[in-house]
Amino acid sequence: MLTTLQAVVDADAAAGRATVRGSAARNLHRLASGLAFAAELLAALAADAACPLRTAAGSAYAKTLARYHTAFLRAGVKASTYLLPDRTAFLRSLGETEASAREEAEKSLVPALTAVVAAVERLFVGVAAMPVSEVRFLPS
Repeated sequence: MLTTLQAVVDADAAAGRATVRGSAARNLHRLASGLAFAAELLAALAADAACPLRTAAGSAYAKTLARYHTAFLRAGVKASTYLLPDRTAFLRSLGETEASAREEAEKSLVPALTAVVAAVERLFVGVAAMPVSEVRFLPS
């Protein structure tokens, strides 16, 4: 039985499946990538009260997730940012104000997310790089 995340990653790497779609290691990496995106998004919003959600999301995506996506998926993500609500509506939907969101992001969320992502990234030292998504077209 695998009792640590390092054991999971090591077992998948030893079996040659760490980068295979659906493997525990790749799923863990995808989770960490999502957390990295959240940290970047929150940090961008906290850093500049005038930064629109769309801009913050686009920047966070470019820094964290875009490298794993094909050009087709990157274009879809870019287009979807036009559907995001404005910053005020987004914060309101979370039950936050500008001040409360900034405080929470700066004091706890961003540091915690960054620490978790760094810890997971250390698990993958020496493991092959994650491949680009296999999605090449819209399913019919």
